[in-house]
Amino acid sequence: MERSEDIVTNNALSVLAYIIIQVAGDVILFYYSNQTVVFYLVTGVSLIIYLIIGFTVLKNNRTYLSDYFSVSTIAIVGISIWLLFFFYYISDSSGFMPDLIWALYAYYNNLSMIVMIRESEYEYYYVIMLLLNLVPSFMFWLGLSLKRYYMNYRRGMK
Repeated sequence: MERSEDIVTNNALSVLAYIIIQVAGDVILFYYSNQTVVFYLVTGVSLIIYLIIGFTVLKNNRTYLSDYFSVSTIAIVGISIWLLFFFYYISDSSGFMPDLIWALYAYYNNLSMIVMIRESEYEYYYVIMLLLNLVPSFMFWLGLSLKRYYMNYRRGMK
């Protein structure tokens, strides 16, 4: 039986960390919006921080799947917001700046900013933005998985 309090705690901590990192990234990106390298730097640092938090702060559960479930709230919320924006995007008959919808969405997930910069290269960039919702949760999970591997390795060394 999974310890449901660990799953809830991991979800709460990962969401809190995600919000703090996103807000900090949004502030940085606001001040350096015309410098593409800053977008890549903020994204790379964010991904590394997600991994470190998964390794150091979050608690492992019984299985890898339950570990992913314990950090999945970010992906679920992101996909829900994406769906809301997508339905507005396809139903907007006025044509009032449909890209503005995705620019607003990109504030929820800074990874989407990179796609927005290069949107002319991708015909269905909004689909890529949907898939990017999985990345923060994946990085937290990867940190948890590395911790599990490290702990099992240390246990084997004794």
